[in-house]
Amino acid sequence: MASPHPLHISVENADELLNGGALGSGAVLEIQSSATELGTYAAISGTGSTPTIPLVSGTRSYTGYNPGGDWATWYRVRYRSSDSTRVSVDWTGDTLWYTRAGHAPFQVGAEEGGSICSIYDVEQRLTGTVSPNDRELLLEFIADATADLMGYCERRFIRNPLSGSTTFLFDVARSTTVLRVPEGIATATQLEVATTSQPESAGTYTIVTAADWFLRPIAHERTYGWPATEIHLTDMPTGTVSQFSAGYNTARLTGALGWAAVPADVAGIGVNVIIRRYQARGSGVATALGSEDFGARILRWTSPEEREKLNWYRRATAA
Repeated sequence: MASPHPLHISVENADELLNGGALGSGAVLEIQSSATELGTYAAISGTGSTPTIPLVSGTRSYTGYNPGGDWATWYRVRYRSSDSTRVSVDWTGDTLWYTRAGHAPFQVGAEEGGSICSIYDVEQRLTGTVSPNDRELLLEFIADATADLMGYCERRFIRNPLSGSTTFLFDVARSTTVLRVPEGIATATQLEVATTSQPESAGTYTIVTAADWFLRPIAHERTYGWPATEIHLTDMPTGTVSQFSAGYNTARLTGALGWAAVPADVAGIGVNVIIRRYQARGSGVATALGSEDFGARILRWTSPEEREKLNWYRRATAA
């Protein structure tokens, strides 16, 4: 069943693109979709779809629609002239739900769309109408807050990929039966191991028998909303694998990392951070929580109470 979503697309330089020396008057955004990231892309279609969106002078924020999309759909965009004789750089996108030319194909995902909070929640907190250009600015602030909060906590609050699964490689410092994944494990369908270091692609692995590995903490022992953060190998294997061997890329997991959904309190802090930054734009005001010893990250635009909450999520660092 189709699960269509809006696509919020950011265009920083519409006037330059519309210039006769670039793509000229009538230039458009072009949107294509695919069922998989590396699959075959085609123009989005269906009633109400926007396979192309005319660029407008002075406008930096655009909304596209794909009535036939679903959670797993991948998108890419580019700019082209009205007669299709000139195009921008290769088909590109962004890992966020809004996009600029110059990055990788992207998914839309849930309301947050790959960000720490939703643009809708931010706009609801603001009084008055938000202009398209201010919306583009808010989307930039959301991207900044997403990087800041996840970087500060060293947690992947956003599912990666947003829908479906992919493979992840892990280095193992010493042979062990426990693989720690502090970023979080949203889903896991297959585990493979190697006895020696493997290359970044391909490699030779042995599939671990499904009954021989477990996600931990077990579901009912996890803190509410948290994902599993460890993979344990059984002490009574039915297959041939009994440990994670030391080396580079010696463990390979198929699934998705991170939280299944952004924690509500973290998303709320994200909204507060963006509102404060938006309201203080141009004033030179910044709320900082003070520096930490040894050059650790400084988190700005948060209150002491919010930082206390974030510290609860923050990954513990060995002394």
